[in-house]
Amino acid sequence: MSPSTAAPGRWQLPGGSVEPPHDGAVLNEVALAGQAAREPAEELGVAAAAEDLELWVVTRGETAVSD
Repeated sequence: MSPSTAAPGRWQLPGGSVEPPHDGAVLNEVALAGQAAREPAEELGVAAAAEDLELWVVTRGETAVSD
């Protein structure tokens, strides 16, 4: 674990977030699935195909919107 982390020496769950769309691209379910597949690969080294993922909930700030 990096000594520059917010809680050095403590266990932390891997996490990530959605990156803003580039050049006016739309952030739709297909784009979200691609980003959701990217996160486990970056954080854990686990490959997941975007088409195998299912959207359960989208949160934005303090509001949760379920599908």
